[in-house]
Amino acid sequence: MKKKVLLFSILITLVLSGCKSTSIDGIGAYMIVDFHQHTAFTDGRTTIDYLLNQGVKFGVDVMVNSEHGGTYTRNAAAGESYVSIPTWVEYGLTPEDFKGDVVESDGIQRMWRWQCIKEYSFRKVWEFNQKGNSTLAIQGL
Repeated sequence: MKKKVLLFSILITLVLSGCKSTSIDGIGAYMIVDFHQHTAFTDGRTTIDYLLNQGVKFGVDVMVNSEHGGTYTRNAAAGESYVSIPTWVEYGLTPEDFKGDVVESDGIQRMWRWQCIKEYSFRKVWEFNQKGNSTLAIQGL
């Protein structure tokens, strides 16, 4: 466990050292880092694209998309607003596409957080970073 914590600390230090910082005269430099955010992949109300772009708009240096555990019904990689974000089934997934136990909410298939992060959320974070944005996005847990 200590090795994992040390490796994680080194990784975060390396990642953040490459980011810009903001300076306040007489006080020093700081970075704006949002370590906790949620999209409609779990219990948030926005798409992941909207959330990450808001970080750029407001000058956030690093955004860590954390999401919640459990199972959820919506695909935050699609749609423009919460109202138009499709459920996984509306997005075109079939029961065979879901990993793990079948979990439903009001008859709507729910996806486990781990599958969502691995197959959807991480891809959107990676795509965001490939665009050369001023904000660094990280997929957390």
